[in-house]
Amino acid sequence: MAVEKGDADFVSKLNEEEKKKAKEELHELNDKDREGAVQALRKWALEQDWLKTKTDFEFLLRFIRVRKYSQLGARETLENFWTNRTNVPEWFKNVDPADENIHKILRLGMVYIPKGYDKQGRKVIFSGMDGFDMTYMKSKEGQDLIYKTFCLVCDWLTLDEKAQVNGVVFVSDYTGASLDFIKYWNAELEKKLLAYLQVNVGFP
Repeated sequence: MAVEKGDADFVSKLNEEEKKKAKEELHELNDKDREGAVQALRKWALEQDWLKTKTDFEFLLRFIRVRKYSQLGARETLENFWTNRTNVPEWFKNVDPADENIHKILRLGMVYIPKGYDKQGRKVIFSGMDGFDMTYMKSKEGQDLIYKTFCLVCDWLTLDEKAQVNGVVFVSDYTGASLDFIKYWNAELEKKLLAYLQVNVGFP
């Protein structure tokens, strides 16, 4: 096993009901098994000379859970995670959550996530097009910024333990979406986004 100092410091934020759900649906039996699974994935990752990845406990745990404790599945998802970032670098390089341009996209209401959870412990994601500034869709730079923002939000969500176990709810409101929106919506970028979601984001 590959042990790091921070392993022992990890404390799950799940309540008892969520721990039971993790056991029944994700095969997460107890703290010891969780720690062993993460360390086994880390050991494999460190043995891959070509794979340059973070190996902290919280980061690797998301790959274990999304594949329901399958080591082979977790390895595949971790590989795809970094391959996807290599294939679409403009969405993942130099991403700063404090960037005013990203804040501008968020203020448009394209993606909004309340701080809390619903009654089933799920994160709720709201997406709206009313008031959406179509000028962002008329250039590749603007389109990349929109997708960069969306991927940043999704990456943040995948580190949320409750979302890993309970899942998320996505509510989309297309009120106010015009024909211009459809005209400038890039099918090629949508294909790239779908690939990202398939290999990087997995919720129950």
